[in-house]
Amino acid sequence: MKLSRRSFLRASAAGGGLIFCPCGLSTAHALLAAQAPARRQILVGGQRVRTIDTHAHVFVSEAWPLVKDLPQVDRAMANLGASAMALDAATMDRRFREMDRQGIDVHVISVHPSQFLYFTEPDLGARIVKMQNEKIAELVAAHRDRFVGFGNVSLQQPDLAVEQLDYAVKTLDLRGFIVGANVNGTELANPKLDPFWKKVEELQTVVMIHPQGFDDAGKVLEWA
Repeated sequence: MKLSRRSFLRASAAGGGLIFCPCGLSTAHALLAAQAPARRQILVGGQRVRTIDTHAHVFVSEAWPLVKDLPQVDRAMANLGASAMALDAATMDRRFREMDRQGIDVHVISVHPSQFLYFTEPDLGARIVKMQNEKIAELVAAHRDRFVGFGNVSLQQPDLAVEQLDYAVKTLDLRGFIVGANVNGTELANPKLDPFWKKVEELQTVVMIHPQGFDDAGKVLEWA
């Protein structure tokens, strides 16, 4: 069955230069340095099941120097940019140990929401998104048993976002995308984004809508 854009919206609710980070909604991604435990076994009906965490962020530190002087930069990105470190073997080992402790087999990794960067000009936005997506693809390629990658797109430029979708799926083998809940104040059902959603349907790919920046939630609370 082919979904329309609105039906789709209703149904959807590595190497160096990356750090793992929480999104600000949870502290569940803290890295532990304790002795590596055996992987926690998750059972359903007495049967071992494979667990996949679809909400795991990374921060692509190479993007930070390109935007650090722009006034629109999110404070969270500034904090992460100042503390960014390379993902060396020890850092990766701590990440895997924490996943094992929680019983998580696979992380679906995507950029931190402070790195959506919808305020950037087209050329800069294209450069940063390409960098982010290629870094995530490298990390996934190095750890295919533990990671799946979601890409980023320049939603402020829908035609550019269409090209980014195609490249990320067909060349980088990314399995889906993460987007903010609005684009510079424009909601995701705006007709300007129709080319993006049409391409999503064509590629039959997944889109995760990150909850931060959902301004309409505040309006709903005001009405209640």
